[in-house]
Amino acid sequence: MGRIGETLRLARLEKGLEIHDVEKNTKIRRKYLEAMENEEWDVFPGRVYLKGFFKTYARFLGLDENELLKIMEETLYPESQSQPLPASIELSGKQSKRTTVLLGILAIILLVSFQYVYVNYLSHPHGMGNNTEIAGGKSGAPQAAPDSEADNGAAEGQPEEPAGKPVDRLKLVIKVVDYKCWVSVKSGANLLFEGTLTKGEEKTFEDLTQVYFALGNSGDVEVYINDNYLGVLGKKGEPVYKRYVVENNEIKEVKASNG
Repeated sequence: MGRIGETLRLARLEKGLEIHDVEKNTKIRRKYLEAMENEEWDVFPGRVYLKGFFKTYARFLGLDENELLKIMEETLYPESQSQPLPASIELSGKQSKRTTVLLGILAIILLVSFQYVYVNYLSHPHGMGNNTEIAGGKSGAPQAAPDSEADNGAAEGQPEEPAGKPVDRLKLVIKVVDYKCWVSVKSGANLLFEGTLTKGEEKTFEDLTQVYFALGNSGDVEVYINDNYLGVLGKKGEPVYKRYVVENNEIKEVKASNG
């Protein structure tokens, strides 16, 4: 066990907490809590989930989440340290002059080549590099990488969308990760699915403005709203009822009852 995992484990024990206590309060599954304490980072489905779970766990234990996250990222994603260039390179005699001439010629060749490419291709509306068209005839700037500074909304158990992006549709994904679960999904008065899913099975429901779902064994299920992980919604064998709607371009959870 390394420095990060030991820090988490000792902080939990000092508070007199068991893993199941932390799972209940943070809504983070037990296997992820144990993986953080054992520094088994490959257990997590991605860097975004790891950062979100880690910050939530550290904050719950009263630790400096930013400092621990910095140490973890330096351990998992070390940045290559570039070597400083010498202030000057000493050359002597004819060799120095010859090198200077060669470097000058090379610079001229590169400059002429760049101007040729720019004039004949890059500056032409139909030339090389005009790859802004994407599927459906739309164009735009390259999209940012999925895990570039994503928030930890998934770990907090609430569906979130990027700031400034209006939401007009819901996408629900229900995935059984252990044993089995009875599932019922409705959109308004329409019954979309009702039945039992077993371990490894999942169902996806898209293009919804409202959705109601019931889980008979919520402790064995992972639920995603618009690709945001909602966390552990209940214990093994515990039924859960949830309802979400799109209102004013936002996803909102409303009180749901049985049926």
